[in-house]
Amino acid sequence: MSYTGGFGIKLNIGSAPMADNPTYTLAAQVQKVGDFESSLVMAEVTGHDAVDGYEESIPSGKKKLKSLELELGLDMAQATHANSSGGLLHAHQNETLLAYQLIYPDAQQTTWTFDAYLEKFSMGAEQEKEWKGKATLKITGKPTFNTTPPAP
Repeated sequence: MSYTGGFGIKLNIGSAPMADNPTYTLAAQVQKVGDFESSLVMAEVTGHDAVDGYEESIPSGKKKLKSLELELGLDMAQATHANSSGGLLHAHQNETLLAYQLIYPDAQQTTWTFDAYLEKFSMGAEQEKEWKGKATLKITGKPTFNTTPPAP
Protein backbone atom coordinates (compact mmCIF):
# COMPACT_ATOMS: atom_id res chain seq x y z
CA MET A 1 0.00 0.00 0.00
CA SER A 2 1.32 3.46 -0.79
CA TYR A 3 0.42 6.60 1.08
CA THR A 4 0.31 10.20 -0.09
CA GLY A 5 1.42 13.06 2.13
CA GLY A 6 -0.74 16.12 2.64
CA PHE A 7 1.70 18.62 1.15
CA GLY A 8 0.31 20.05 -2.06
CA ILE A 9 -3.41 20.05 -1.18
CA LYS A 10 -5.18 22.87 -3.00
CA LEU A 11 -8.21 24.94 -2.07
CA ASN A 12 -9.95 26.66 -4.95
CA ILE A 13 -12.53 29.41 -4.43
CA GLY A 14 -15.38 29.61 -6.94
CA SER A 15 -16.78 32.81 -8.39
CA ALA A 16 -20.35 31.65 -7.66
CA PRO A 17 -22.26 28.63 -6.28
CA MET A 18 -21.88 25.24 -8.03
CA ALA A 19 -25.23 25.62 -9.85
CA ASP A 20 -23.87 28.68 -11.68
CA ASN A 21 -20.81 26.86 -13.16
CA PRO A 22 -18.21 29.04 -11.44
CA THR A 23 -14.62 29.64 -12.44
CA TYR A 24 -12.09 28.78 -9.74
CA THR A 25 -9.09 30.60 -8.30
CA LEU A 26 -6.41 28.94 -6.20
CA ALA A 27 -6.52 30.28 -2.62
CA ALA A 28 -3.16 31.74 -1.57
CA GLN A 29 -1.08 30.62 1.42
CA VAL A 30 -3.32 27.79 2.67
CA GLN A 31 -1.27 26.05 5.36
CA LYS A 32 -3.73 23.62 6.91
CA VAL A 33 -7.01 22.07 5.80
CA GLY A 34 -9.17 20.29 8.36
CA ASP A 35 -10.91 16.98 7.79
CA PHE A 36 -13.69 16.73 5.24
CA GLU A 37 -16.23 14.74 7.26
CA SER A 38 -19.61 13.35 6.26
CA SER A 39 -21.98 11.61 8.68
CA LEU A 40 -25.43 10.09 8.66
CA VAL A 41 -28.08 11.80 10.76
CA MET A 42 -29.43 9.00 12.88
CA ALA A 43 -32.97 8.63 14.26
CA GLU A 44 -33.34 7.01 17.65
CA VAL A 45 -36.01 4.27 17.53
CA THR A 46 -35.54 2.49 20.86
CA GLY A 47 -38.62 0.63 21.97
CA HIS A 48 -39.53 -0.41 25.50
CA ASP A 49 -38.64 -3.96 24.46
CA ALA A 50 -35.03 -3.11 23.55
CA VAL A 51 -32.63 -5.72 24.93
CA ASP A 52 -31.30 -4.46 28.28
CA GLY A 53 -32.37 -0.91 27.36
CA TYR A 54 -29.71 -0.38 24.70
CA GLU A 55 -30.46 2.45 22.31
CA GLU A 56 -31.42 1.49 18.76
CA SER A 57 -30.97 3.80 15.78
CA ILE A 58 -31.62 3.90 12.06
CA PRO A 59 -30.42 6.31 9.37
CA SER A 60 -32.94 9.17 9.02
CA GLY A 61 -32.15 9.64 5.33
CA LYS A 62 -30.28 12.90 5.97
CA LYS A 63 -26.53 13.42 5.74
CA LYS A 64 -24.53 16.08 7.51
CA LEU A 65 -21.20 17.63 6.54
CA LYS A 66 -18.95 19.01 9.25
CA SER A 67 -17.74 22.58 8.85
CA LEU A 68 -14.30 22.71 7.22
CA GLU A 69 -11.59 24.60 9.07
CA LEU A 70 -8.70 26.29 7.25
CA GLU A 71 -5.54 28.01 8.41
CA LEU A 72 -3.63 30.37 6.17
CA GLY A 73 -0.70 32.73 6.17
CA LEU A 74 -2.72 35.91 5.93
CA ASP A 75 -1.92 38.52 3.32
CA MET A 76 -4.69 41.03 2.72
CA ALA A 77 -2.93 42.06 -0.52
CA GLN A 78 -3.80 38.61 -1.91
CA ALA A 79 -7.07 38.73 -3.86
CA THR A 80 -8.22 35.44 -2.29
CA HIS A 81 -7.90 36.89 1.22
CA ALA A 82 -9.09 40.47 0.69
CA ASN A 83 -12.35 42.25 1.39
CA SER A 84 -13.06 42.45 -2.35
CA SER A 85 -14.90 40.16 -4.75
CA GLY A 86 -13.30 36.69 -4.71
CA GLY A 87 -11.73 37.14 -1.28
CA LEU A 88 -12.50 35.07 1.81
CA LEU A 89 -13.10 38.13 3.97
CA HIS A 90 -15.48 39.53 1.33
CA ALA A 91 -17.43 36.24 1.24
CA HIS A 92 -17.76 36.38 5.02
CA GLN A 93 -18.73 40.04 5.25
CA ASN A 94 -21.36 39.69 2.51
CA GLU A 95 -22.71 36.25 3.54
CA THR A 96 -21.98 34.97 0.03
CA LEU A 97 -22.61 31.36 -0.96
CA LEU A 98 -19.69 30.20 -3.12
CA ALA A 99 -18.40 26.93 -4.53
CA TYR A 100 -15.11 25.59 -3.20
CA GLN A 101 -12.88 22.72 -4.29
CA LEU A 102 -10.44 20.66 -2.25
CA ILE A 103 -7.95 18.94 -4.54
CA TYR A 104 -5.79 16.34 -2.84
CA PRO A 105 -2.20 15.63 -3.96
CA ASP A 106 -2.74 11.97 -4.92
CA ALA A 107 -2.30 10.58 -8.45
CA GLN A 108 -6.07 10.77 -9.08
CA GLN A 109 -6.24 14.38 -7.83
CA THR A 110 -9.16 13.39 -5.62
CA THR A 111 -11.50 16.38 -5.57
CA TRP A 112 -14.37 17.44 -3.31
CA THR A 113 -16.49 20.28 -4.74
CA PHE A 114 -19.07 21.89 -2.49
CA ASP A 115 -21.02 25.06 -1.77
CA ALA A 116 -20.33 26.85 1.50
CA TYR A 117 -20.70 30.03 3.46
CA LEU A 118 -17.65 31.41 5.22
CA GLU A 119 -19.11 30.97 8.70
CA LYS A 120 -16.13 32.26 10.71
CA PHE A 121 -13.09 34.36 9.87
CA SER A 122 -10.39 35.30 12.35
CA MET A 123 -6.99 36.96 12.29
CA GLY A 124 -4.16 36.87 14.79
CA ALA A 125 -0.47 37.58 15.10
CA GLU A 126 2.38 36.87 17.46
CA GLN A 127 5.49 39.04 17.62
CA GLU A 128 7.82 36.52 16.02
CA LYS A 129 5.46 34.72 13.68
CA GLU A 130 3.61 35.57 10.49
CA TRP A 131 0.11 37.00 10.45
CA LYS A 132 -2.34 34.08 10.52
CA GLY A 133 -5.92 33.73 9.49
CA LYS A 134 -8.49 31.05 10.21
CA ALA A 135 -11.60 30.44 8.17
CA THR A 136 -14.47 28.02 8.78
CA LEU A 137 -16.56 26.98 5.79
CA LYS A 138 -20.12 25.87 6.57
CA ILE A 139 -20.88 23.38 3.82
CA THR A 140 -24.43 23.33 2.53
CA GLY A 141 -26.10 20.94 0.07
CA LYS A 142 -24.69 17.89 -1.69
CA PRO A 143 -20.99 17.90 -2.57
CA THR A 144 -19.47 16.13 -5.55
CA PHE A 145 -16.60 13.71 -5.19
CA ASN A 146 -14.29 12.88 -8.09
CA THR A 147 -11.43 10.39 -8.24
CA THR A 148 -10.95 10.38 -12.01
CA PRO A 149 -7.32 10.99 -12.95
CA PRO A 150 -6.78 14.19 -14.95
CA ALA A 151 -6.33 13.91 -18.71
CA PRO A 152 -2.66 13.77 -19.82
